[in-house]
Amino acid sequence: MKHIILAEDQPSGRLIVSFALKEAGFRVTAAENGAEALEKISEAIEAGEPFDLLVTDVDMPEMNGVELIDELAAADVAIPKIVMTAIGTKHLVVELMRRGVTEYIDKPFDPPELVQMARDALAKDEERRRREEEKDLAAAEERADLMSRVDSYKISFDKLKREVESAKGAYDNLVSVDKENLPIFFEYRLQSLADLGGDFIDVRRTSKGADFLIADVAGHDMGASFHAVLIKTLFEENCKLENDGVAFFAKLNQTLLENGKNERMVTGQFVRFDVEAKKVEVVSAGHPYPIMLAPGSADPEFVKAKGDVLGVYEDPEFEATVADFPVGARLLFLTDGLTDVYAIDGETGDKKRLTEEMLNDFIRRYAGESLDGLIENVWREVLRYCNFKYKDDMTLVGVESA
Repeated sequence: MKHIILAEDQPSGRLIVSFALKEAGFRVTAAENGAEALEKISEAIEAGEPFDLLVTDVDMPEMNGVELIDELAAADVAIPKIVMTAIGTKHLVVELMRRGVTEYIDKPFDPPELVQMARDALAKDEERRRREEEKDLAAAEERADLMSRVDSYKISFDKLKREVESAKGAYDNLVSVDKENLPIFFEYRLQSLADLGGDFIDVRRTSKGADFLIADVAGHDMGASFHAVLIKTLFEENCKLENDGVAFFAKLNQTLLENGKNERMVTGQFVRFDVEAKKVEVVSAGHPYPIMLAPGSADPEFVKAKGDVLGVYEDPEFEATVADFPVGARLLFLTDGLTDVYAIDGETGDKKRLTEEMLNDFIRRYAGESLDGLIENVWREVLRYCNFKYKDDMTLVGVESA
């Protein structure tokens, strides 16, 4: 009998879902929140009787569903998951996809629908396990033959090592930006989680001013670097043609899908600076909002540019947001790794995430500095807060109207 762990804070919801699953022949253990579910999952693993499926709500006290999924991933606990949510926004779907969760159901739902989803999820998991066992068996059969090739593999490894080192150098060059000869003031800081990261920035002079691109490719490997090269190539071509940001993201999305749907999700912002009209046009693809500082102002305001992520949808939507960008105005851009950093509370051991308001406080504190001083000091405050214990690539960019 398959054993399901159910995390749901509403008593009536727990009762209804538990009853439906038990009636369908499942064994069910219920928890009132993510923290209790995590404890029960740990106890089951220690007892040698791990759960077969997690069904969890999102909005729960103490630890919500997304935090529970993150904790399981951090503990390397592999278990199929179904997420129940009454707030099934596009942002939440993207966050779940980032975590490898593809099974979710919107509340309210019919219990039989959830039961069937549970059966399908367990069937998929059994098929995955079967394929893994077949792969393990094939690997064992090949191991003896592989051992005889150790010497030749050592030679190949040395060659591969040189190629990886070359790739690291190429990536460093890829994310380096030439700030000279631009009609705008430009400063940035970038820290990769690994030697080959997924954050990418570039800025190019155009006939009316400059085009700027910031992008975040999922992953921290050579595959991510390949996609960064692809993005750079398309951006260079777009700058020559002077197509707008909507056309650029549509082309990039098509190219990503042709290279494998959902293989690499990308977020980004395309920004066009018109230095003559003192205007800026922002086109977003699921990326964190840029932050505007008016001339002489220390009050950050979000430029709410919205759009779909890239590499997921066949027909994504993008909107162009136009704003005034007079002399002395500043725009700050960041990747989500910057606001995902956290500090560890010395007394409780709890993780305290850097919030948007805390980031805005840093910006207010140093708004009177030069652009380079602003970016350097905000960057230093972020690194000081997380004590260098970041979990993603981090990028901070500042642009000032000249």
